[in-house]
Amino acid sequence: MTEIRFLLTIAQMTFLEAIKKKFILIIIVTTAFLLLLNLTCEAQVNINGESKNLSRFGAFFFFYLVGLWNIGISLQITSSLISEELENKTYILFLTKPVPKIIYYLGKTLGILFIIFANSFLCFGIYSVSNYIRYNYFFITLWQSFLPMILGYILLVSIVLAFALLMNKTSSLIISSFILFFSFIIDSFHYESNIDKIISNIGNFYIYSKIFYWITPQFGTLTFYSSSLFESSISQVHYLGEYSIYQIILWILLVWGFLFVYLSRREFHE
Repeated sequence: MTEIRFLLTIAQMTFLEAIKKKFILIIIVTTAFLLLLNLTCEAQVNINGESKNLSRFGAFFFFYLVGLWNIGISLQITSSLISEELENKTYILFLTKPVPKIIYYLGKTLGILFIIFANSFLCFGIYSVSNYIRYNYFFITLWQSFLPMILGYILLVSIVLAFALLMNKTSSLIISSFILFFSFIIDSFHYESNIDKIISNIGNFYIYSKIFYWITPQFGTLTFYSSSLFESSISQVHYLGEYSIYQIILWILLVWGFLFVYLSRREFHE
């Protein structure tokens, strides 16, 4: 019970510390402006005499905008908070409490995830309610598509945290970003069956890329799968998206298993 209370306290402290960052202010101002702009736009437009409904395009735009912001929070805020804490030695709190270090960093992770959830729920919530009031339509698929992405954010925050503990802020940011974008590139090759068929004739490149596809964190596939859920158009390769969910869960367990061993051996000094 003490450990749970301590974990939630650290999560709350991390949340309050993170929302003071300038990056969060940029997200709030930019998103608020775009939501306000969306309210002033007409969903029906005439193109060559034909009426087009743009409300779905707006939902798709906010789906990717929120995803982009959440990636930024995972990378920037996590690396910044952990690195600053190590430099300023504000981790002394867990040295004075009889609580495992892994609980402390689980609390830090949970605090950052609270920001990601708050950002997503506020943006999706405001957009969904305004869209329902104006057009009597609620984008339930927008919320369904967000659920698998939660696992991706948990893994990304965990990876950034691990590298921030091992290295410095800049290195953790660069390496984590590389893993993320490498995943998107490799996954795009093999998730789309047409591209997969084209590169299947490129010998060793196809073999190696396929190996990387199956073993590296499938952030790209998870995002493509979530996008398919939003569009309600699950393709014939939907099983790859379902596989990515289990693969991401496995990676989360591996990263935290590593952190458990690493933190149990690392000595922190005042």
